[in-house]
Amino acid sequence: MSTINDCCSPCPTVQTTSIPGAQGPAGAAGAAGADGTDAFAIVQAPGFVIPAVGNDVLAPLSNTAWMTVGEIVIAGTGFGGPVCGPANFQVISINSATTATIRALA
Repeated sequence: MSTINDCCSPCPTVQTTSIPGAQGPAGAAGAAGADGTDAFAIVQAPGFVIPAVGNDVLAPLSNTAWMTVGEIVIAGTGFGGPVCGPANFQVISINSATTATIRALA
């Protein structure tokens, strides 16, 4: 059996529909933003040894401000230790403004 609806009664909830108008003119260019942080660091210990794959090492760096835990970083050529780079690492922890624990990756 069907129910008879009273078309003159208000609906229990108001339905809002947004219909966008025409796009306006482009605004003026904004001010230039501040420069970002360099995404690199320099190893600060002569003779720094790259650990075996899967092992962690405390890396003394020029800065860690750009790093994020979990991030993959690449050490370029000229990197210290028995491997002269490039070498891949994952940031395990950021211990200070100048040290991070990194894990050697395959």
